[in-house]
Amino acid sequence: APLISYLSEFNILGISKNKIKKTVTLISASLFFIVADFIIYEAQIRIKNPPELKIDIWFFLVAIIGLLGNIYSFLILRKEKDEEYSIIRKLLSRHMLVDAGGSIVVIFGAVGISIWNLYIIDPILSIVLAIFIIFAPFID
Repeated sequence: APLISYLSEFNILGISKNKIKKTVTLISASLFFIVADFIIYEAQIRIKNPPELKIDIWFFLVAIIGLLGNIYSFLILRKEKDEEYSIIRKLLSRHMLVDAGGSIVVIFGAVGISIWNLYIIDPILSIVLAIFIIFAPFID
């Protein structure tokens, strides 16, 4: 989504910038739903047969770095709201916020799996994450 959104900054084949922004926004928003659908599909498979996960210090380290990166990106995208604050930046900031929420879900899930060895927590929290992704474009 961020890479596709970046296309709105270029003049492409003489197409108006407004039309490019609308098309890019539609494609980016559509990607949210495609990804959420895929996550739910995979989670349903894993609910029936939850895989054993190896949770170690590296897992937590990567999750925490991801969380910090998502928060930082969100703050940068939301920092300056002026006449140039586009729908695309708004959509991307929402995406970063949802990613940060996803990182928190992953961290809590990993803690739960580490403590109770309940591997079914992973697919259940995957569905929660997919719901975050689905509703992200509607958060204001």
